[in-house]
Amino acid sequence: MRSRSVRRIGAGAVVVATALVVSAVPAQATPQGQTSLGSVKVVRGNQPMTLEPLAQCDVTGTQDNSSQGAAVRNVASFGSGTTKCTQDTANKTAKMEATGSKFAFTALVPYGGPRIELANYTASCAASTNGTQASFQFSGLRGVTVDTPIPQNTAVLVGPADKPQAKVIFNEITLAQPSDGSVSINMMHIVLFPNGGPLSGDVLVGAAACSPVK
Repeated sequence: MRSRSVRRIGAGAVVVATALVVSAVPAQATPQGQTSLGSVKVVRGNQPMTLEPLAQCDVTGTQDNSSQGAAVRNVASFGSGTTKCTQDTANKTAKMEATGSKFAFTALVPYGGPRIELANYTASCAASTNGTQASFQFSGLRGVTVDTPIPQNTAVLVGPADKPQAKVIFNEITLAQPSDGSVSINMMHIVLFPNGGPLSGDVLVGAAACSPVK
């Protein structure tokens, strides 16, 4: 019989993980290189509550960005953070990285749900001519627990299984279809009331995307 050790991650723990994608036929189905601290697209009733990608940078445009923090009232708040989108033309490499702090998700509190917090988080993506590599890191997780290691697209339900208040996806990886070596990562993706409820929409925390360098 094979045994497996599982550790539950909560406040104070630091988690680091990496996903690797390689392709010999680079294309640009995914942005050449982008990253942001996160975003909010939530609807309550008929009222949209949004926060566009925060401190977004792009390897083909603004390559450094920062934020002192931003919030959507009664939904989510982001602390200060920085983003960097760099490329080395000579060596044909590029790296995108978002580093944020003091994230809090409060949308579920009025419905008896938890306040979800992160003390710090990082999402990054590195590219070369051969492919891409995405990684993430976080610490100080509160309000929800997750087993470690954290495989790609690990989903944790908040609330009853048949009527969840939210689905929290960690290490959310999206590959281009058909595969061309491009990769996108969301460090954390919160889907509100996935089976229907008083709120709908998504909150992303730590997002990065890149394609192999031509």
